[in-house]
Amino acid sequence: MKSAQVYKEISKYLSPIFKEHGFKKISSSKPKWFKQIKGKELHVYLQTDKYPWEPYAGCNVRVQVYLCEKDAERVEGSSTRSNAKRLFERGSEEIDQILSRNSVVIMKIKNINLEDILNDKNNWYDDLDELKLFYESKVLFIDKFAERDSIEIMMEAEMLYLDEEDVAFWGNFLVNIFQYKLPSLINECI
Repeated sequence: MKSAQVYKEISKYLSPIFKEHGFKKISSSKPKWFKQIKGKELHVYLQTDKYPWEPYAGCNVRVQVYLCEKDAERVEGSSTRSNAKRLFERGSEEIDQILSRNSVVIMKIKNINLEDILNDKNNWYDDLDELKLFYESKVLFIDKFAERDSIEIMMEAEMLYLDEEDVAFWGNFLVNIFQYKLPSLINECI
């Protein structure tokens, strides 16, 4: 699933809950919402990884929440990190759910038959050796991803996906999170 598809699918889940809480959607290629609160703006946005999704290796999407001055330049990344709001607490049930689902996705990726990839007409690789090299590097990456400390997940909630089933899971997961977290995030800003 390309980024645009992931954004569209997850937005279907999240837009109603943000609208219900008075957030406005920002026109962008990425799903972004904001709410003005006492001269500041609370922002929520989704972003897929800088490396594109691959049909046999997946990708990840993350959610970030931050507070900035009203009408401040709306940028993502390191410049807003100091204003980031924690969506998940260390050792929380939500972190466990993220890690658990990421493990499911990792197992799906690890169980892919490389011969099937070579036989796929959309395959980008010329031979099995080239494919194995790519695939081994991807498996190394996802193993390192799975070992990360939960502190890294608290701010950016990176969620792995391989297919539509995973994206739907994350859409539902985020709806449940924001249903009970948005009121407290808003109150923190008042």
